Amino acid sequence: MNNKITITIDGQKVRVKQGDMLLNALQTTGIDIPTLCHHPSLSSNGACRLCMVEISHPKWNSQSRLVTSCLYPTEPDLQVSTYSGKVRTIRKTLLELYLAQCPNSNEIKIIAQQEGIDTT
Repeated sequence: MNNKITITIDGQKVRVKQGDMLLNALQTTGIDIPTLCHHPSLSSNGACRLCMVEISHPKWNSQSRLVTSCLYPTEPDLQVSTYSGKVRTIRKTLLELYLAQCPNSNEIKIIAQQEGIDTT
């Protein structure tokens, strides 16, 4: 049984496992998504919100929504934007807050630097 579906990630059509969480599908296709709370030994809970992506679907009348990719399952024809303006704004705000609250966390500093953020 073939359980692969086609979705579009940042304008590129890719085949992924149906029902797999978007974060895993993105990572499987080589896309690096920042995350603090998602670890293979933990259950996904979407608490850090850094893995947010913007999604849309042809059936949604050109509307989109922001979702945590670690909790949203793949579905046929889903369109995913991993670095849209909305996504960048949310990640920037979250990382600024995390830097302010945890200024000594190397993990947060590294992710913030990767996203181009160095101050709160």
